[in-house]
Amino acid sequence: KVSNAYENLNNLLTRYNELKQTASNTNSSTAQAINNLKESASRLKTTPNTANQAVSSALSSAVGMWQVVASNLASGTLPTDKYNQINAISQLLQNTL
Repeated sequence: KVSNAYENLNNLLTRYNELKQTASNTNSSTAQAINNLKESASRLKTTPNTANQAVSSALSSAVGMWQVVASNLASGTLPTDKYNQINAISQLLQNTL
């Protein structure tokens, strides 16, 4: 009985140490992934250029179009939930600019 209990305890301690090491490695990997994302984000920061301005202008136009569509549909027979859905999409687009 004692040897079985000792063997079970030994197995549990071994498993505990393996899990502890895995948790430690996971924390390290997570920290490294966060650092990599921060570095990538800092490399994405660029000064405005013609292409960026063109894309921003196109997105602004799309948002404006959605607002006009939503406004026109709201004055018609569009159900309130559909109007709210279109309005939410418009707001989401606006928030991405």
